[in-house]
Amino acid sequence: ADCSVGSFGRRRLCMCAAPCGGGFYGSGTECAGCPPGSNSAPGSETVMGCACPGSTYLAGPGDAGASWRCAACPPNSFSPLGSLSAADCLCNSGLYSSGSGADVTCAACPAGSVSPGGSSDAGSCQCLAG
Repeated sequence: ADCSVGSFGRRRLCMCAAPCGGGFYGSGTECAGCPPGSNSAPGSETVMGCACPGSTYLAGPGDAGASWRCAACPPNSFSPLGSLSAADCLCNSGLYSSGSGADVTCAACPAGSVSPGGSSDAGSCQCLAG
């Protein structure tokens, strides 16, 4: 028998392929939990649908045996909710970045100057009035 949309199977046996619930990802037949500290909307099909909290990002397995996780942004930086890589980490205000991704270093603007959050070079530092 033919299965309707959202079902799978053969012969006369069809099973509903319901979407995974919140906090999980995958198909309705195989759902995996999001990495610790992250969450997903119902129906997320890949781990990329798992949102890590702000100031963290979803880090891939990388090293053998490691698993997906929410990794902290480098010191003195932040990222929005749901960031997918270290490149999403931006320096706090008053700082500017040197390097990129996981190798970003946030350096202080020269004395008497400030910069907005997310500044990418020393040219973003502006002198204070006075």
